[in-house]
Amino acid sequence: MKKSTAQTILTVATVIWGIFTLASFVPIKMFSMLFDDQSPGNEQVFLFTFISILSLPLFCILTIVLVWILYKREQFLRAVCSCGIPLISLLAVVLGFSIIS
Repeated sequence: MKKSTAQTILTVATVIWGIFTLASFVPIKMFSMLFDDQSPGNEQVFLFTFISILSLPLFCILTIVLVWILYKREQFLRAVCSCGIPLISLLAVVLGFSIIS
């Protein structure tokens, strides 16, 4: 992979994950309201979803740092592939909310 292509992809990914980091703070603040009105037996689902929401900004920040470290070490393909790490947490959030509703 060319250096310029990798740099473009990493710049776009950095902007996207930065926006996701800022946007994820709103659900973190509001998620405590879901714990007030929960059905018995759903504690594990709520906890799973809450941990997934908490991990999203952490994964986004760590991914931004990781991809640029890999870019500086000229491991362009690994850097581009590492851009998908926050998708794990994002899929877990979607899965948790789909189970809750």
